Amino acid sequence: MLCKVCREVFQGIWDTPDIRKVCRVDEYFGPDFLEPLGLCDRDFSRPDTFMFGHHATSESFQKSVREGCSICYNSLNLNLGTSTGDEATWEVIHNWLHDCLDNHERCNQPTSYIPPRLLRLEKPTGTFHIINGNVITPGAQYVTLSHSFTRSNFQLTESTLASLSEPQSLSALPLVYRDAFTIVDRLGLSYLWIDQLCVLQDNQSDQSLNANETSRIFSRALLGICAVGSTDPYSGLFTGRDPDLIIPTILKLPFGGLETTSYILETDKDLVGAHAFHKEPASTNPQVFRQRLLSPRMVHFGQRLVYWECYGAICDEVNPSGWSTPVGFSMGREKETADDHTSVIDSWKPLMGVQFPVKHNHIDQIFTRWFHLLREYSRCAVASSDEKIQNIQFVAENMKRLLQVRGCNDTTYLAGMWRLMLPKGLIWSVSGEGTRPAVSQVPSWSWASVDGIIDFHIRCPTDANTGLFCELVKVGMSLSAEGLLHGAITLIGKLVLANPMTHAGNGDEETLRTVATYPGQTFDYAGGGHCGTVLFDTKKDVAGEVFCFPISGTWSTPDTYWFSGLALSRLSDATYIRCGVWTFAGTKREDALRFFHNLPPEQEIKIV
Repeated sequence: MLCKVCREVFQGIWDTPDIRKVCRVDEYFGPDFLEPLGLCDRDFSRPDTFMFGHHATSESFQKSVREGCSICYNSLNLNLGTSTGDEATWEVIHNWLHDCLDNHERCNQPTSYIPPRLLRLEKPTGTFHIINGNVITPGAQYVTLSHSFTRSNFQLTESTLASLSEPQSLSALPLVYRDAFTIVDRLGLSYLWIDQLCVLQDNQSDQSLNANETSRIFSRALLGICAVGSTDPYSGLFTGRDPDLIIPTILKLPFGGLETTSYILETDKDLVGAHAFHKEPASTNPQVFRQRLLSPRMVHFGQRLVYWECYGAICDEVNPSGWSTPVGFSMGREKETADDHTSVIDSWKPLMGVQFPVKHNHIDQIFTRWFHLLREYSRCAVASSDEKIQNIQFVAENMKRLLQVRGCNDTTYLAGMWRLMLPKGLIWSVSGEGTRPAVSQVPSWSWASVDGIIDFHIRCPTDANTGLFCELVKVGMSLSAEGLLHGAITLIGKLVLANPMTHAGNGDEETLRTVATYPGQTFDYAGGGHCGTVLFDTKKDVAGEVFCFPISGTWSTPDTYWFSGLALSRLSDATYIRCGVWTFAGTKREDALRFFHNLPPEQEIKIV
């Protein structure tokens, strides 16, 4: 239903300038006094993103929300409580959960699974105890707790198993665990899974058993709770807050004879949504990232906001009906379609902060979504490159099945890389400053060999097979005599040596200038040809001798032709390791190709 105000708006939206209307931001670009305010919501495609501009007051808007106006209800929630654990917040969570249970098919797969151990809440006595899963009725609902705590003084060990199997007071638990039981109680449930209390922390066999069960433990839970804003188990899930410091700033401005209209400051976008979520401590924890993907629905308790993720919705308290996406993009939510009605492949669970351009080709769409997910995953602080690959392995296996169903014949996956994307898929770069782990079995050409946020420049097979200036010979992994895993890729192409320069200037057009940049430093290189740039992956990769290997070329603008490739360092055994990416531009394709053809003859190189 529509409230009276909205109905009047849409009946006369194009009739007269006197009507109070839902205002498109692009109608008001231009006035000088507007520009410094940073006003706007740049998503012009959805009227529900324009606040309560057609209501004269916030009170009128909130009344329509309560009455269920389908336009107003999809707007922002400006009535936050003073705590993330109060009744106002719980009402929002309750609505998310019941909407998910009632309407999201993917989130509600039948299951009878019970984890090996659970914690049972005894509400009348205010106690809990460990209970073996084999004595629980199959299909009993339970909740999981995700966190980033590496160690707690209160945990399950061989010596505490007997006592924790007997009733224990909830007051003895760290605050985060107690708060999790509060949510279990609010849901009317009895069972909670916490790794520190359901897995023996000093028994490797028990840990291995539960590691194998992780996928089922999280994917079969009714709800996942994530302590995304907590840094230790004693800090609690729920936090106090001043709502005025969180909700977006609303400005009421009159324009050209129209009645006063309300706007949101663009700068306030950092207070909510993915911008806020990325600042939460546990958002960069790799185990939490994996558990987010596994859980059909998860509620995150942050430092100032509560967030929701499930197959059908991505929300926070200020945007309780879900986040909008730019035109042409998708989050991959259940039954989501693009603006041109292209279907979005139902692959893995959507996550906050992961949006991807929708491709008409379904195989391209799957790959595009994979690379946007990988960029989000690369934010995580992982102990080793090997662990980085292992944590995302289950997504890769799911992707293989999706590709095979859609007729993709090459699903070879090596060291986090798809062979179908090679060699052009080797062109990735580090956003900001990266580091390389001291010990790694991951080859240097894999994104997993670097700790840092990774930008993937080629994201679908259709783009990976155009404009190539080199040839893939083979790629593979092998075991050394010492039992270590090694990966190598062999390519045929042209190789140019770039030597250091002392100054970067315009200089001679026939001089190759490759500028190696990373935060705070600049190095210059000279070879023979045109102007170019090397972006080293890490500071330690900066070298006096760099070999540039062109991989592909493309038009970036009608007047600029770009070559892109790898920057390599040569090892003593004549193999190469990646140290960065290399690009250079020519104003004419003929000039760029002339440079390429003037390079030394093609040769076969091996990158490890």
